Amino acid sequence: MLHRQRAILILLTAALLLGCNGEISPGAPEPGDSPDDVPSMEDILGPTNVTVTPVPDPNAPPGPARTIYMVYLRLGTVEVPTGMASGSERLWSYLDEEPVAMYSTVLGLNGFRVGLGRPEAWDDLQRELKRMAGRQFKAQSLQLFSGRPGSAVLKAGQGVQTIFTYFNDQTLSGADYPPGDNLLTVGVTLERGRPDHVILTALPQIRSTRKRSVINVTDGVPTVRNQPVLFGFDPLTFQLAIPKDWFLVIGPGIRSRRPTSVAHHFLTFERKGMEYETLLILHPTIFPIEYQATPAR
Repeated sequence: MLHRQRAILILLTAALLLGCNGEISPGAPEPGDSPDDVPSMEDILGPTNVTVTPVPDPNAPPGPARTIYMVYLRLGTVEVPTGMASGSERLWSYLDEEPVAMYSTVLGLNGFRVGLGRPEAWDDLQRELKRMAGRQFKAQSLQLFSGRPGSAVLKAGQGVQTIFTYFNDQTLSGADYPPGDNLLTVGVTLERGRPDHVILTALPQIRSTRKRSVINVTDGVPTVRNQPVLFGFDPLTFQLAIPKDWFLVIGPGIRSRRPTSVAHHFLTFERKGMEYETLLILHPTIFPIEYQATPAR
């Protein structure tokens, strides 16, 4: 019980110190943003303004402070006119798609492309985004702990969606999904032997607007909670290691132009009769958090 209380205290205190947010939504463009304004190096790859301080824990045993690790995930969203990202080999030439090669077939069939970028490649990528007339949305953040995934809302308040998904055996299956939010859910762990590498797992999901009642039993006491239903596109789950200071780009591939594809529903949108594509730029940073016994008074 003390161990459980200590874990809860650590997570809650860290959340208060860091402004922990288990879910983010793309923000509206900042006033004054120009159409060719894309994230700067500082927005995505630069130092964050996160301050991590030791967490006092009255239940911790005396002795040296212990450490847990938090992954601070920055996510930038850039929109470009349709066809500029999905049809640009030049854009993807600045990124390494080899780390997700084992997932590339099923991702590609469903309209996605995923690539890793070195920090030194950012200037070239930024110039290419400006050439595409890319527009910046707010860079936002998730604070993640191992075993505690978080979600980014890519498109909120969608109506009924008809989506056809390709599976690993290249069979195709379609379904109608209820109104809700289109999410990118991510989880993180640290790579054993290389603690500066983040292993990131990502999965597209739809979260229903309508909630259903679920019975949970804790210590023999049943409780009823209303919660949304999650629909995961499991064949599109991918995992890769991101070295320190590298960034990840998730964008639409050529098959995102298929109106019933998963990527079309998650990474494209329409504004005033014109279609746009969305590029997601993710950059994780690892922060150690120490917790130690509160000194006796």
